[in-house]
Amino acid sequence: MVFVAVARVENQPAGLEELLGPQRAERVQGFLANRSPEGAREAAIKDASLLVGFVLIATPAEGLVTNPTTG
Repeated sequence: MVFVAVARVENQPAGLEELLGPQRAERVQGFLANRSPEGAREAAIKDASLLVGFVLIATPAEGLVTNPTTG
């Protein structure tokens, strides 16, 4: 099994209101509107790294062995 984490850096994700509801979506949109492309990239890398870290921690519980690499 291969697990690949891909980070997206666009500042306005589609369907935000459907996912979070109107009140939360408005707050998130305000935050995202003021973020620079560099800030968006940094946040995406951090999010992808956290995701991969949790996958590495969880795989032994499923009887799997991990071997992280970069690509």
